Amino acid sequence: MATQSRRKRDKSDKCHEIAIKCNKKERKRERESFVALFSEKVRNMAPDEIRIPPEPPGRCSSHLQEKIHKLYERKLHGDFDTNNHIQKKKEFRNPSIYEKLIQFCSIDELGTNYPKDMFDPHGWSEDSYYEALAKAQKVEMDKLEKAKKERTKVRHAFVC
Repeated sequence: MATQSRRKRDKSDKCHEIAIKCNKKERKRERESFVALFSEKVRNMAPDEIRIPPEPPGRCSSHLQEKIHKLYERKLHGDFDTNNHIQKKKEFRNPSIYEKLIQFCSIDELGTNYPKDMFDPHGWSEDSYYEALAKAQKVEMDKLEKAKKERTKVRHAFVC
C-alpha cells in the first residue's frame, strides 16, 4: 500500500515538474514575442517619437522613501559603497552560487533583449569563441616562432 502511494506521489511530482517546465517555456515564448513586437515598434519610430514612460501612479511608501534617502546620503558622503557592501556579505562569497542561479532561473548567459533578426548571440560558429580563437592564435604564433628559428639556423650556417 505504501509503495503504491509513493509511486502515485512520484508520478504526481513528475507531472508537476513537467507542467512547471511547460509553463516556463510558454512564458519564455510570450516574453520573446512581446520583446520582438516592442523592439519592432521602437525600430520603426522616429527619434523624436521615443519618450520616457510616465511616472507610475501613486506614491512610494514613506518607509521605503526614507530608506532610499538615507542610502543616497551615505553614498554622497562617501561612507557607503553598494557594490562593496554586497561583495562583503557571506552569502555572496559562495563561488558556486553563480552556476546555481543560472540553472535555477533558467538564464541564458548569451541571451539578449534584441530580437533574433537584429542580433542572435547563438548565431556565432564555434571558432568565434575565445577558446577556439586562442587555439588558432597559438598555432599561428608557433608557426611564426618555427619560421624565426629556421631563419636563425640559415644565418648561422652562412656565418660559419
